[in-house]
Amino acid sequence: MIEADRKWVLSELEPTFCDFCSRWRDKASLEPSQPSKQLIIGAEPLGWLHGEAQSKVIAGLQALNAGVEVADSITIPLDEAQHILTELALWLHARRWVPAWRDELQTLHNQNGEALFDLERGMFKMLGLRSQAVHVHIETPEGLVWVGRRSLNKKENPGMLDNLSAGGMGSGEEPWDCVWRELDEEAGLYPSQVDLAEAREPVLVSRPVAIGWHHETIHLFKGIVPRSWTPKNRDGEVQGFELMTRNACMDAVNQWRFTPDAGLVTALLLSPLRERQM
Repeated sequence: MIEADRKWVLSELEPTFCDFCSRWRDKASLEPSQPSKQLIIGAEPLGWLHGEAQSKVIAGLQALNAGVEVADSITIPLDEAQHILTELALWLHARRWVPAWRDELQTLHNQNGEALFDLERGMFKMLGLRSQAVHVHIETPEGLVWVGRRSLNKKENPGMLDNLSAGGMGSGEEPWDCVWRELDEEAGLYPSQVDLAEAREPVLVSRPVAIGWHHETIHLFKGIVPRSWTPKNRDGEVQGFELMTRNACMDAVNQWRFTPDAGLVTALLLSPLRERQM
């Protein structure tokens, strides 16, 4: 797994994506005055409390009398972490302080990739915990690229362009399970209709968001569909689709019309000279 910090993005993408690279954010782009604390679970730093999320989380822990140590970092015993963070999630949600509450669970892993426990999906950004997601880049044999446009009802990046399919891995899901579920729900694409493979090693993205920190491992997939195939959304999360030339995709990436993660995935998979096959 590679961390997609600014230095790596600049070195990995072709020069045609310089406009996109200039807007890429990570910890190096933070102002020194911006508040942040590490969240330590057990003995491992697994989260990152940033900006407004920090004060809200501390307020919740204090209101719940959780007995959690709050100093330069916040430390939660591993054997109590699931209970404490679940109660914290409910307390924050009751005050509508979790922007992306989904009523869905995701699995938190330790630094060795071992599953620890499940937690509400919206809390991963609030606490800066590392989540996992898949992004699927789909082309036709002629090199045209299918992209989706996110629903205007999405809480994050409404109306922006996205990979044909992308989504967070739910509790207990493996990357391939998530890929086929998301392709079915978002594009109506079945295994028999696509030649699909992992495109390269996973990429870790890490950057500030409105309330919290986006810290996610992205599993990249690339597929080819027949020219005659057309997508059909099934879950209401995509308002439409576009079949774009590679040049049009590159322009859209540089104009920041894609979500940041979809823009990165698209740029990586349209940089064939530097693409590393699995």
